[in-house]
Amino acid sequence: MGFYVYELVDPRKEKEYNPAGDPSKVSRVFYVGKGQGTRYQDHLQDAQRWNDNGRKGASKKNAKIMKILMNKMKFSVNIVFKTENEEEAFEKERELISFYGRDNLVNLTDGGEGNCGYRFTEEQRLKVSRGVKPRYLDNDYRKRHKEAIKSSRSSKKSRNKTRQVMLDRYKDPVDRYKDPEEIKKKWQLQ
Repeated sequence: MGFYVYELVDPRKEKEYNPAGDPSKVSRVFYVGKGQGTRYQDHLQDAQRWNDNGRKGASKKNAKIMKILMNKMKFSVNIVFKTENEEEAFEKERELISFYGRDNLVNLTDGGEGNCGYRFTEEQRLKVSRGVKPRYLDNDYRKRHKEAIKSSRSSKKSRNKTRQVMLDRYKDPVDRYKDPEEIKKKWQLQ
């Protein structure tokens, strides 16, 4: 499967989108990323999840996406480079971030730091396993865990909170893109 470099574009800015590279024009691009598969689609869901979870953790990208959505608009995705070579994609990502300037983007880094295809070593997997297994072998822990999950889903307060979140979400047409087929149509790779 190939790699690509994409840009997220803010529809609210007045200046023209300029992929040709005229640095005298202010760009509407607010994020440059490297992806594979459907990575470019994740940003909308990540921002909504971040918003639904009380905006925990700093995220300029998610905040920017939510502001766009709250203005009843949609950001667009431009696939600007495709390759079979991940290193070439990282290089293009760094080039574009440098071109637009990190001060004009919400990117946290200069690019090229992705961990696509990373595989844990056997030692790392064993370390995680040794930390998690004892809890699940303890019947008391499993019982408490099961009850905590049940009670969080069954309390009237929890059900009302979930209901309100869903009602609020579907009041706004922008937030109705939960249907996977609609999302696929909207975000088709070119």
